[in-house]
Amino acid sequence: MKVYKALVAAGLCVCMALGMTGCGNDALDGSQIVAAVGEKEMTLGEANFLLRYQQVQTESYYESLVGEGFYDMDLYGDGTTYSQVFKEDVMDQMQEYYILEEKAADYGIVLTDEETAAITEAAEAFLDANEKATKEQMTADQETVERVLTLMTIGTKVSAKVKEEAAVTVTDEEAAQRAFTYITISKGSDDSALTDEEIQEKKEILAGVAEQVKAGNEMEGAAVEAELTAYPVTYGEGNSDYYAAELISAVDALKEGEVTEVIETDSALYLAQLTSEFDEEATESRKETLKTTKENEYYNGVLETWKEEYPLTVVDSVWEKVVFNRSYDAAQ
Repeated sequence: MKVYKALVAAGLCVCMALGMTGCGNDALDGSQIVAAVGEKEMTLGEANFLLRYQQVQTESYYESLVGEGFYDMDLYGDGTTYSQVFKEDVMDQMQEYYILEEKAADYGIVLTDEETAAITEAAEAFLDANEKATKEQMTADQETVERVLTLMTIGTKVSAKVKEEAAVTVTDEEAAQRAFTYITISKGSDDSALTDEEIQEKKEILAGVAEQVKAGNEMEGAAVEAELTAYPVTYGEGNSDYYAAELISAVDALKEGEVTEVIETDSALYLAQLTSEFDEEATESRKETLKTTKENEYYNGVLETWKEEYPLTVVDSVWEKVVFNRSYDAAQ
């Protein structure tokens, strides 16, 4: 039950009576076969429902970035429109769900009566929260919504089992994080670029901060006095390239408590203090990140072999009927 609740909260929160509004009058025949995964046929209703729900989650984000009409744009610069990419992603997701359903028995996954009842209730809540026209456009009926929720629930359970079998371990050495605090001053660019004289002045300010830190003052406080900001961060193998290479090289040479000289790059000035040679909290967090990454890599590898076993065949003449001529919004 816990898995299902998390799934609903993260992936189908509209079931909790947010509701949706849509515009457009054309409805699809959800009973048509739109694809097959191996020998198992998929209905257009299932694929379209998943697509429309994900459309709700996507539109506000992309419209805030690039404005309306983004479905016809080549957002990734690969010669395909975003609508093509979006539909391919949804079909890939449906293929994955179908495969995981086929593999469920191998991992002893069977939905409990409680989970099945929760799925039915969630589907009913979704349908009650939405108008007839919207449900028609989304090919959302009780059977279809229950079917997609069932696929999602089983998929979550099976994928978790696959990741468990990876038996991933991450050592302290592999995840080790060092902590440092740094100040940065941009040199600016074009008309706002600092002059050589201004750069020299900034270097002297940073050198003054360094002297205060060497005298025992905290960098954060010394930075405030100099009307600057000090940033406490951590880094280690595999996650140090967020920062300038010159900065990391200088910090690597420090012992705990030591301060760098003023560092100059083509674009900025830096000053840093190593505050911990081994940050336990950051290391534990990094361990979890690496563990998740490795488990996902294992899972994706297994899934690729299963995709060969259960190939996806799309009925293009049916899938092309799904177009982006309407908008959906989560109701407030």
